[in-house]
Amino acid sequence: MSAERKVGSTDTRVELVKAQSDFAESFRRHHEELVAAHVEPNEACALALRIAAGVAEAPISVAAVLESLHAAARHSPSSPSSQAVHSPTQDPLRLQNAAAKVYRLFSNPDALHAAFWLRVTPPPCQPAAPDNLGPGLCALLKEQVKELYAAITALKSSRVTTSLSSACERLLLFIAELGGPKVKQPALDAQSTTLWPNLGA
Repeated sequence: MSAERKVGSTDTRVELVKAQSDFAESFRRHHEELVAAHVEPNEACALALRIAAGVAEAPISVAAVLESLHAAARHSPSSPSSQAVHSPTQDPLRLQNAAAKVYRLFSNPDALHAAFWLRVTPPPCQPAAPDNLGPGLCALLKEQVKELYAAITALKSSRVTTSLSSACERLLLFIAELGGPKVKQPALDAQSTTLWPNLGA
């Protein structure tokens, strides 16, 4: 019995050491990726810890979402730049990829935070605190949202817009679960442009 207990204790220590090593490696990898993407170092550290612990997803960049949307648009039969001959599986695969990335970005508060705020670097002559965005930062954020809006609407894909609607619903549920005042959530139509702020001004 003593020998069995000793073996079990050794196995437990080995598993613990491996778990600690895996956690440290995951944290290091995600922290390096976030810092390389210009996420503020302290925020990168906090988010990398949450990702390594499995309580947050690694954020996806706006550039990655735009790339998938543009790829789907280029191979759409309605696109002027698309080729004359299309593979029957080409459009669905690219649309599925674009829809998945749109959902991953807009349903994840960490991803939105990293994409639209943490990755923004203030101009040298115009520093801005997180609670006091300067006009330069506001303009940059607005341009990023406008570019995404244009790419999604130009694609004219019900799959992508439905994915966006589902992502916004999940995000609203997440916000409601934080313990704020219970408010009636607006119905989100897959084709509705009310999902976006007024970007024409």
